[in-house]
Amino acid sequence: MSESFSPYPLLGNEHYMIIGYASDCPSFSYMENFEEFPLQLESTGGTFSNHNGKISDPRCSWYPSTHGLTVRKTCRLAAAYHLFGEGGIASSTATIGIALRWISSKSDERGVVPFGTITKADSAKSFDVDYVFERGTLRGSLKLQTILYLKDAGTPKESEKYFAQQTGTILGVLEQEEFFVDGNGSVFPIAVIDAPGKALWNVYYNDASDPMQDKFESENVEIRLNKAHPNYDALKIESSMIESPLFIEVLSSALMVIVESVRESAGEDWENILEGTGFETGSIAEAVYYFITRLQWDVSSPSKTSASIKDFFEKGR
Repeated sequence: MSESFSPYPLLGNEHYMIIGYASDCPSFSYMENFEEFPLQLESTGGTFSNHNGKISDPRCSWYPSTHGLTVRKTCRLAAAYHLFGEGGIASSTATIGIALRWISSKSDERGVVPFGTITKADSAKSFDVDYVFERGTLRGSLKLQTILYLKDAGTPKESEKYFAQQTGTILGVLEQEEFFVDGNGSVFPIAVIDAPGKALWNVYYNDASDPMQDKFESENVEIRLNKAHPNYDALKIESSMIESPLFIEVLSSALMVIVESVRESAGEDWENILEGTGFETGSIAEAVYYFITRLQWDVSSPSKTSASIKDFFEKGR
């Protein structure tokens, strides 16, 4: 819980245990067409104060570059007053702030979100966090740390001069979490369109794009589902993919079209894609390489590509 070699007291394991810190599992959601949709959080392990998880969208619509991300969580301290005065981490008249410190691994964006304060007069106290990450802010993973910092040093007694005095000093980390945001929405770029009289779905692929350099994003690659089609409701995209065999068929067929389009447009670079060389980070080629290596799709022929994609989704059911 504490940082080493500090000239002033920091949060240690003994403080952590006695203040009775606890938090709820965070919830995530996003807005689309003025409606809020929840995201799924799959735990991938961790400890009591160090959590890992993966964020995904059962609608397969959320994409970090085109949608914001709302995070909500509640934190509680049962006996905050133990942090002040003798044996604590701040003077008895100080004010300690509590905040989320965040960083997104691939976008290299970071920030701090203050959401509460505590003083020696506080015993049990609860804090609610409600924060929106703007679209384009997150990529790869979202690392969150719930931190304590010195908001106001107060007027320390002579015997308290050894406490931190500089406003903003980080006094300790209560909890840290990492959530991977490369869920379904970012792996499979899907958009919902309103096109009366048109097909239930189609694939947009920018033939002018360079798959080795251009981004795997909606301006170059997109699976489009037509909500004006009479069979749209049968896709059940409002729930989970596993509840809709039709959605699996559509998605499998669309992704095969994308893979074959990349094979054709890449030309001689197709072998480089298979070997994982020569393409830019975030490119169309990198996405296909991910499908091949991480999702274990067999792209040695169109028929095998089709079969392995369908098998991937069927096993996911």
